[in-house]
Amino acid sequence: MQAPTPQIAEKLPYLPDKPGVYLWKNADNEVIYVGKALSLKHRVKSYLSSGAKDPKTEQLVKHIAALDYIITASENEAFLLEANMIKRFQPKYNVMLKDDKRYPYVKITLNEAFPRVFVSRDLVKDGSRYFGPYTDVRSLRRTLRSFEWLFPIRDCKRNIPIGAVVFKKACINYQLGKCSAPCIGKISQGQYMQIVDKMIRFFEGKYEAVLDDYRQEMNALSEELRYEEAARIRDRILAIQKIQKRQSVVYADHRDIDIIGFYQEENDAICLVLRMQEGAIVNQENYPMKNIALESRESILTSFLKLYYAQKEELPQEILLPFEPLEYEALSQWLKGLLS
Repeated sequence: MQAPTPQIAEKLPYLPDKPGVYLWKNADNEVIYVGKALSLKHRVKSYLSSGAKDPKTEQLVKHIAALDYIITASENEAFLLEANMIKRFQPKYNVMLKDDKRYPYVKITLNEAFPRVFVSRDLVKDGSRYFGPYTDVRSLRRTLRSFEWLFPIRDCKRNIPIGAVVFKKACINYQLGKCSAPCIGKISQGQYMQIVDKMIRFFEGKYEAVLDDYRQEMNALSEELRYEEAARIRDRILAIQKIQKRQSVVYADHRDIDIIGFYQEENDAICLVLRMQEGAIVNQENYPMKNIALESRESILTSFLKLYYAQKEELPQEILLPFEPLEYEALSQWLKGLLS
């Protein structure tokens, strides 16, 4: 049995039989491991008992010198807090994403009268819509640049109230067809939001719905003899159809589905996420893992799922896994809670 330090021994009698997150620290007061528990009392004491432990836990126990813990209202809340604490403290003994920087998202500021779209690494609950995360920020920025004329939404920081003409002259993006220029009153708020809605549905993989809207718009413009504007819409339709062809339908199920892949070779492991929408693969991301020595593949997969989905703004309707992870039932309940 590991003899607890005075700091730990002082806390042991008061450990609650409640769910929460515990933080093991070393002699330098650095967080070296973060874990979650249905019962903090039983989980923490198990580290100090004389029972058999896996090799990694044996190494961890040799270095623990202090303990902190946080009580949560439920095990589901503990799952989320654990993931956030791991990202914050980067503990030595936790399995983590190897490039544990903040991965970028596409942010659409729906809390503004005329929403903007741009790349952001911060998830803020401010009413905005987020898509991602994406591991390749350069590719993401190229994609957004190609979308500028498909969905002419502003990316500037101007404050544009509804019905106000803020400037006498639009920026060059309007001249290039990359912005609808709400700042000079070239488009109403209602018309602008229709473009925003198309972009959102495009990111959701609902290409046919976007194409139907653009076809109706093109036909209406043609009937009004506004042929130049109709031609611009036609070009957008053709561009979306090209993208659609590159993302062939490979699955009969048209729900939003994440397919998780896993590969491990000695001390290297990668988790793959194939994102499927409308039966087509719309995105693929690879996530190398670190601190995996002495960890089972089930443990690595569990850690990945916690870290990945804790930072997701929206969850798919189904997640397909390569094998059953640890804590399968508790993990399933947590994910269902996030989905609801």
